[in-house]
Amino acid sequence: MPTISKTVESLVNGRLYYYMESSGLLDENQARFRMYRSTVDQIVLFTQSVINAWQHNHHTVAVFVDLKNAYDRVWRKGLLLKLQRHGVNGWMYNWLKGL
Repeated sequence: MPTISKTVESLVNGRLYYYMESSGLLDENQARFRMYRSTVDQIVLFTQSVINAWQHNHHTVAVFVDLKNAYDRVWRKGLLLKLQRHGVNGWMYNWLKGL
């Protein structure tokens, strides 16, 4: 990818991330690609949940899904519609639509 494209992509990503984070559009449990959050945080939360359930004689059910290459299979029109509904419009929306 040419340098200018990488630079523009980085700028758009930063602005979109800031908008979504500051608007509260990201789920509280979302950790991937978020500042100050990691997979380790998710493991700690899950472990604590299992311990709490065990201490109260409850069961814990877990489902782990591998979303490898998920973006390549996303319904792009649906994603663009959701972005619009959450206030992403103008040049950023048009740029994303053109990808």
